[in-house]
Amino acid sequence: MPVKQETLLLKSNGKFFDWLIWRVNQSIARSATGKDSSTLVLGILDIFGFEIFELNSFEQLCINFTNEKLQQHFNNHIFKIEQQEYQKEGINWESIDFVDNMRTIDLIEKSQGSIFSVLEEECMMPKGSDDGVISKIFKLGSNSLCPRNQHNKRLFGIKHYAGDVYYDTTNFIEKNKDIINNDIQKMFSESKNGLLKAVFTNDKYSARNMSSARKGAKPAPKAGTSLKDATLTAKFKLQLAELVMALNETNPAYIRCIKPNGVKSPGIFDSVEIMR
Repeated sequence: MPVKQETLLLKSNGKFFDWLIWRVNQSIARSATGKDSSTLVLGILDIFGFEIFELNSFEQLCINFTNEKLQQHFNNHIFKIEQQEYQKEGINWESIDFVDNMRTIDLIEKSQGSIFSVLEEECMMPKGSDDGVISKIFKLGSNSLCPRNQHNKRLFGIKHYAGDVYYDTTNFIEKNKDIINNDIQKMFSESKNGLLKAVFTNDKYSARNMSSARKGAKPAPKAGTSLKDATLTAKFKLQLAELVMALNETNPAYIRCIKPNGVKSPGIFDSVEIMR
Protein backbone atom coordinates (compact mmCIF):
# COMPACT_ATOMS: atom_id res chain seq x y z
CA MET A 1 0.00 0.00 0.00
CA PRO A 2 1.39 3.46 -0.94
CA VAL A 3 2.52 5.50 2.08
CA LYS A 4 0.13 8.39 1.34
CA GLN A 5 -2.84 6.02 1.14
CA GLU A 6 -1.74 4.33 4.35
CA THR A 7 -1.41 7.74 6.06
CA LEU A 8 -4.96 8.67 5.00
CA LEU A 9 -6.39 5.42 6.37
CA LEU A 10 -4.47 5.70 9.64
CA LYS A 11 -5.50 9.34 10.15
CA SER A 12 -9.16 8.53 9.39
CA ASN A 13 -9.14 5.55 11.75
CA GLY A 14 -7.47 7.67 14.44
CA LYS A 15 -10.09 10.43 14.17
CA PHE A 16 -12.98 7.96 14.32
CA PHE A 17 -11.39 6.22 17.31
CA ASP A 18 -11.04 9.59 19.09
CA TRP A 19 -14.71 10.29 18.36
CA LEU A 20 -15.69 6.86 19.71
CA ILE A 21 -13.80 7.48 22.97
CA TRP A 22 -15.45 10.91 23.27
CA ARG A 23 -18.88 9.33 22.70
CA VAL A 24 -18.29 6.60 25.29
CA ASN A 25 -17.10 9.19 27.83
CA GLN A 26 -20.23 11.24 27.19
CA SER A 27 -22.38 8.17 27.81
CA ILE A 28 -20.80 7.09 31.10
CA ALA A 29 -20.10 10.53 32.62
CA ARG A 30 -21.79 10.80 36.03
CA SER A 31 -22.18 13.59 38.55
CA ALA A 32 -24.60 14.61 41.27
CA THR A 33 -24.31 18.24 40.21
CA GLY A 34 -24.99 17.62 36.56
CA LYS A 35 -21.40 18.32 35.52
CA ASP A 36 -18.98 15.72 34.28
CA SER A 37 -17.02 14.23 37.15
CA SER A 38 -13.67 12.49 37.10
CA THR A 39 -13.56 11.67 40.81
CA LEU A 40 -14.48 8.03 40.26
CA VAL A 41 -12.24 6.41 37.69
CA LEU A 42 -11.47 2.80 36.92
CA GLY A 43 -8.87 2.57 34.19
CA ILE A 44 -7.96 -0.60 32.30
CA LEU A 45 -4.80 -0.44 30.22
CA ASP A 46 -4.51 -3.29 27.74
CA ILE A 47 -0.83 -3.27 26.82
CA PHE A 48 -0.36 -4.28 23.21
CA GLY A 49 2.25 -6.95 22.69
CA PHE A 50 5.89 -6.33 21.85
CA GLU A 51 6.25 -6.57 18.07
CA ILE A 52 9.12 -8.32 16.32
CA PHE A 53 8.39 -9.12 12.67
CA GLU A 54 10.50 -10.02 9.67
CA LEU A 55 10.06 -6.39 8.58
CA ASN A 56 9.77 -3.80 11.35
CA SER A 57 9.08 -0.17 10.50
CA PHE A 58 8.12 3.12 12.14
CA GLU A 59 4.91 1.68 13.60
CA GLN A 60 6.76 -1.12 15.40
CA LEU A 61 9.28 1.40 16.79
CA CYS A 62 6.44 3.42 18.35
CA ILE A 63 4.71 0.32 19.74
CA ASN A 64 7.90 -1.13 21.19
CA PHE A 65 8.89 2.24 22.64
CA THR A 66 5.52 2.33 24.44
CA ASN A 67 6.23 -1.10 25.87
CA GLU A 68 9.64 0.12 27.08
CA LYS A 69 7.99 3.05 28.90
CA LEU A 70 5.33 0.85 30.48
CA GLN A 71 7.97 -1.71 31.48
CA GLN A 72 9.88 1.11 33.18
CA HIS A 73 6.73 2.09 35.09
CA PHE A 74 6.24 -1.54 36.10
CA ASN A 75 9.86 -1.79 37.29
CA ASN A 76 9.59 1.43 39.29
CA HIS A 77 6.39 0.37 40.95
CA ILE A 78 7.07 -3.29 41.60
CA PHE A 79 10.80 -3.35 42.25
CA LYS A 80 12.26 0.04 43.13
CA ILE A 81 9.43 1.44 45.24
CA GLU A 82 8.66 -1.82 47.03
CA GLN A 83 12.33 -2.41 47.90
CA GLN A 84 12.64 1.15 49.18
CA GLU A 85 9.69 0.46 51.49
CA TYR A 86 11.37 -2.72 52.77
CA GLN A 87 14.52 -0.77 53.56
CA LYS A 88 12.56 1.98 55.29
CA GLU A 89 10.72 -0.53 57.50
CA GLY A 90 13.82 -2.58 58.28
CA ILE A 91 12.44 -5.76 56.70
CA ASN A 92 14.94 -8.48 55.85
CA TRP A 93 14.72 -9.23 52.16
CA GLU A 94 16.84 -10.42 49.29
CA SER A 95 17.58 -7.80 46.64
CA ILE A 96 15.90 -8.50 43.30
CA ASP A 97 17.94 -7.80 40.18
CA PHE A 98 16.03 -6.45 37.19
CA VAL A 99 16.93 -4.92 33.86
CA ASP A 100 16.88 -1.11 33.99
CA ASN A 101 15.83 -0.04 30.49
CA MET A 102 16.41 3.71 30.95
CA ARG A 103 19.34 3.66 28.54
CA THR A 104 17.14 2.24 25.77
CA ILE A 105 14.40 4.79 26.47
CA ASP A 106 16.94 7.63 26.28
CA LEU A 107 18.23 6.27 22.98
CA ILE A 108 14.73 6.53 21.51
CA GLU A 109 13.21 9.69 23.00
CA LYS A 110 15.65 12.01 24.74
CA SER A 111 15.42 15.61 23.55
CA GLN A 112 18.89 15.60 21.94
CA GLY A 113 20.97 12.76 20.61
CA SER A 114 18.13 10.25 20.20
CA ILE A 115 16.39 8.42 17.38
CA PHE A 116 13.29 10.62 17.63
CA SER A 117 15.34 13.84 17.72
CA VAL A 118 17.31 12.73 14.65
CA LEU A 119 14.06 11.93 12.84
CA GLU A 120 12.57 15.32 13.77
CA GLU A 121 15.71 17.07 12.56
CA GLU A 122 15.61 15.32 9.18
CA CYS A 123 11.90 16.12 8.80
CA MET A 124 12.62 19.84 9.21
CA MET A 125 15.44 19.85 6.65
CA PRO A 126 14.45 20.66 3.02
CA LYS A 127 16.51 17.73 1.78
CA GLY A 128 15.99 15.45 4.77
CA SER A 129 16.00 11.78 3.86
CA ASP A 130 15.69 8.29 5.29
CA ASP A 131 19.37 7.80 4.47
CA GLY A 132 20.16 10.85 6.59
CA VAL A 133 18.17 9.34 9.46
CA ILE A 134 20.05 6.03 9.45
CA SER A 135 23.40 7.78 9.09
CA LYS A 136 22.78 9.99 12.12
CA ILE A 137 21.40 7.13 14.21
CA PHE A 138 24.67 5.25 13.97
CA LYS A 139 26.58 8.37 14.95
CA LEU A 140 24.72 8.36 18.30
CA GLY A 141 27.13 5.70 19.53
CA SER A 142 24.72 4.20 22.07
CA ASN A 143 25.41 0.82 23.71
CA SER A 144 21.71 0.09 23.24
CA LEU A 145 22.17 -0.04 19.45
CA CYS A 146 22.74 -3.44 17.84
CA PRO A 147 25.66 -4.04 15.45
CA ARG A 148 24.97 -2.67 11.97
CA ASN A 149 23.44 -5.06 9.45
CA GLN A 150 25.96 -5.39 6.64
CA HIS A 151 23.40 -6.71 4.14
CA ASN A 152 20.87 -3.88 4.46
CA LYS A 153 22.19 -0.38 5.14
CA ARG A 154 18.68 0.92 5.89
CA LEU A 155 18.38 -1.22 9.05
CA PHE A 156 19.23 -0.25 12.62
CA GLY A 157 18.74 -2.44 15.66
CA ILE A 158 17.76 -1.66 19.26
CA LYS A 159 18.50 -3.85 22.28
CA HIS A 160 15.02 -3.86 23.82
CA TYR A 161 14.27 -5.50 27.17
CA ALA A 162 12.25 -8.14 25.27
CA GLY A 163 14.95 -8.79 22.67
CA ASP A 164 16.86 -7.23 19.79
CA VAL A 165 14.77 -5.68 17.02
CA TYR A 166 15.99 -4.36 13.67
CA TYR A 167 13.97 -1.54 12.04
CA ASP A 168 13.86 -0.56 8.37
CA THR A 169 14.01 3.25 8.01
CA THR A 170 12.38 3.22 4.56
CA ASN A 171 9.59 5.88 4.54
CA PHE A 172 10.34 6.92 8.14
CA ILE A 173 10.28 10.63 7.22
CA GLU A 174 7.03 10.49 5.24
CA LYS A 175 5.31 8.48 7.97
CA ASN A 176 6.52 10.84 10.68
CA LYS A 177 5.30 13.95 8.84
CA ASP A 178 1.82 12.39 8.88
CA ILE A 179 0.52 14.79 6.24
CA ILE A 180 -2.53 14.29 4.06
CA ASN A 181 -3.16 16.37 0.96
CA ASN A 182 -4.93 19.70 1.61
CA ASP A 183 -7.49 18.87 -1.10
CA ILE A 184 -8.38 15.63 0.67
CA GLN A 185 -8.62 17.47 4.01
CA LYS A 186 -10.93 20.04 2.38
CA MET A 187 -13.03 17.30 0.78
CA PHE A 188 -13.62 15.59 4.14
CA SER A 189 -14.34 18.88 5.92
CA GLU A 190 -17.06 19.63 3.33
CA SER A 191 -18.50 16.12 3.30
CA LYS A 192 -22.28 15.63 3.31
CA ASN A 193 -21.73 12.87 5.86
CA GLY A 194 -22.18 14.66 9.18
CA LEU A 195 -19.93 12.38 11.24
CA LEU A 196 -17.11 12.38 8.70
CA LYS A 197 -17.25 16.18 8.51
CA ALA A 198 -17.33 16.51 12.31
CA VAL A 199 -14.29 14.36 13.05
CA PHE A 200 -12.18 16.30 10.54
CA THR A 201 -13.29 19.78 11.62
CA ASN A 202 -14.10 19.65 15.34
CA ASP A 203 -11.08 19.54 17.66
CA LYS A 204 -13.18 18.63 20.70
CA TYR A 205 -12.96 14.97 19.69
CA SER A 206 -9.16 14.94 19.63
CA ALA A 207 -7.33 12.84 22.21
CA ARG A 208 -5.34 15.91 23.28
CA ASN A 209 -8.45 17.95 24.11
CA MET A 210 -10.10 15.03 25.89
CA SER A 211 -7.13 14.48 28.21
CA SER A 212 -7.13 16.53 31.37
CA ALA A 213 -4.44 19.18 31.74
CA ARG A 214 -1.84 17.78 34.11
CA LYS A 215 0.80 19.82 35.88
CA GLY A 216 4.32 18.96 34.88
CA ALA A 217 3.44 17.51 31.48
CA LYS A 218 5.97 18.67 28.94
CA PRO A 219 4.41 19.41 25.55
CA ALA A 220 6.29 17.54 22.86
CA PRO A 221 5.56 19.92 19.96
CA LYS A 222 8.09 22.74 19.71
CA ALA A 223 7.16 26.35 20.44
CA GLY A 224 5.20 27.92 17.63
CA THR A 225 3.69 24.68 16.34
CA SER A 226 0.22 23.37 17.06
CA LEU A 227 -0.45 19.77 17.96
CA LYS A 228 -2.49 19.48 14.78
CA ASP A 229 0.57 20.34 12.68
CA ALA A 230 3.10 18.44 14.79
CA THR A 231 4.87 15.33 13.57
CA LEU A 232 3.69 11.89 14.59
CA THR A 233 6.57 11.40 17.05
CA ALA A 234 5.76 14.74 18.72
CA LYS A 235 2.11 13.78 19.19
CA PHE A 236 3.05 10.28 20.25
CA LYS A 237 5.55 11.41 22.89
CA LEU A 238 3.07 13.88 24.35
CA GLN A 239 0.23 11.38 24.61
CA LEU A 240 2.54 8.73 26.06
CA ALA A 241 3.88 11.19 28.64
CA GLU A 242 0.32 11.96 29.71
CA LEU A 243 -0.48 8.25 29.97
CA VAL A 244 2.56 7.60 32.18
CA MET A 245 1.68 10.63 34.32
CA ALA A 246 -1.85 9.29 34.76
CA LEU A 247 -0.44 5.89 35.77
CA ASN A 248 1.88 7.53 38.30
CA GLU A 249 -1.14 9.11 39.97
CA THR A 250 -2.92 5.79 40.44
CA ASN A 251 -2.48 2.63 42.51
CA PRO A 252 -2.01 0.07 39.75
CA ALA A 253 -2.60 -3.66 39.95
CA TYR A 254 -0.96 -5.80 37.29
CA ILE A 255 -2.13 -8.91 35.46
CA ARG A 256 1.00 -10.49 34.04
CA CYS A 257 0.51 -12.56 30.89
CA ILE A 258 2.97 -15.34 30.12
CA LYS A 259 4.11 -15.85 26.54
CA PRO A 260 4.95 -19.59 26.36
CA ASN A 261 7.21 -19.39 23.29
CA GLY A 262 8.55 -17.03 20.66
CA VAL A 263 7.37 -18.98 17.60
CA LYS A 264 3.63 -18.50 18.17
CA SER A 265 2.92 -22.23 18.15
CA PRO A 266 0.76 -24.36 20.47
CA GLY A 267 2.15 -27.09 22.70
CA ILE A 268 5.58 -25.44 23.18
CA PHE A 269 6.68 -24.24 26.63
CA ASP A 270 10.00 -22.41 26.38
CA SER A 271 11.20 -21.99 29.97
CA VAL A 272 14.24 -19.87 28.98
CA GLU A 273 12.06 -17.44 27.00
CA ILE A 274 9.54 -17.21 29.84
CA MET A 275 12.18 -16.51 32.50
CA ARG A 276 13.67 -13.75 30.33
